[in-house]
Amino acid sequence: MPTSLVIAIIFASLIILVTCTANALNRNSRLFLQTAEAIVREKLTKRDEYPVEQLLIDCNIPEQYRNESIFLIKRIYELLGQTKNKLHPDELFSTILRVQKADFSPSQHKAWEKEGLLEYIEVFGDGIFAIVEKHSAPERWNSAWRGMSTPPKNEDEWIDYILSTTLCKFLHFFAPMMDIERIQ
Repeated sequence: MPTSLVIAIIFASLIILVTCTANALNRNSRLFLQTAEAIVREKLTKRDEYPVEQLLIDCNIPEQYRNESIFLIKRIYELLGQTKNKLHPDELFSTILRVQKADFSPSQHKAWEKEGLLEYIEVFGDGIFAIVEKHSAPERWNSAWRGMSTPPKNEDEWIDYILSTTLCKFLHFFAPMMDIERIQ
């Protein structure tokens, strides 16, 4: 058998092996994230409803951004697998969406370590950012950035910003950015 054919077969075998390994790792990471999301959903299910109308009052949402705020609240609680709002106005998203290692069963701690996590994982931040990004008016982002001392530079920093806010602060910041025609 020619040397070049042997090299080609070895190279093809390596590509297949690497692809299969990467797919298995990605599948394990997805399962791990799905477990973390299920833990958050379960915790929220046990909470009392916080009526949207009361939330708007408690957050002091201006009438002009009422519809946009309701839209955002509903999309978030749907993302979180809830049929009603379970989020409270002054809680940080990071507190609500954070899963500690202790929240996982002992049999899942190896998966935790394989993911390279130390204390906690925060889930759903990317989904909340996707809602904002999809339904906002691009031209309104510039005016929002001007009001920030250090605006986020990329998607990860925006997700960190979202997770560092309370629901009230989130609504005050993002509701004015919503494009009413994109949300109807």
